[in-house]
Amino acid sequence: MALVWLTEWEWACCGEPFGVGDRVEWRAVGVRPSDAWLGEVLGTELAGEVSWAETHHETSAEEEVPLAGVVRGIRAVFADRASTAADPVSFVVVPGTAAFRDLERLDRDVIGELADASSMTLLDGGPVPPPRPEDLVPLAASASPGRTDGGATLGWFAAAGPRPARRSRSVQGYLVEVEASPDFGRDRPV
Repeated sequence: MALVWLTEWEWACCGEPFGVGDRVEWRAVGVRPSDAWLGEVLGTELAGEVSWAETHHETSAEEEVPLAGVVRGIRAVFADRASTAADPVSFVVVPGTAAFRDLERLDRDVIGELADASSMTLLDGGPVPPPRPEDLVPLAASASPGRTDGGATLGWFAAAGPRPARRSRSVQGYLVEVEASPDFGRDRPV
């Protein structure tokens, strides 16, 4: 049995629907126990059980091996992410906050439902209020890369003034148990 990590954003973008009992064919890259990013989300013990990550972005064919097999289990992985008052825009995973939800199927409807279940709160526990229009200000305009006319593009809008530290719980990815085909793991590109 192979335990495979699927990153949430990749599946929200381009993943093909599948369910428990379905045969899948994916490209996978090896995950090492030293891959800190996975340990931050899952904790080191569970992260140590994950040996593959499915991907269809950001790797080369030399790094990938074909993974084919039958799906035996799917779990959505939620974790808290927090910002600080000093850096209210960046969010980092809060270690030890992983929570799981068993799924029978992973498709666009389920991904949307899980995204809707995500939450944003202030660190004091209150909900994050939506910004009021009068609190929004344009970020400084900057020269746009690739423009030859010297023009600038206006950046995103941000709330004026200091923002409180925030915390959110959202889906980080999916753990999928795959009963792999006998030839899985051979060192050959897809």
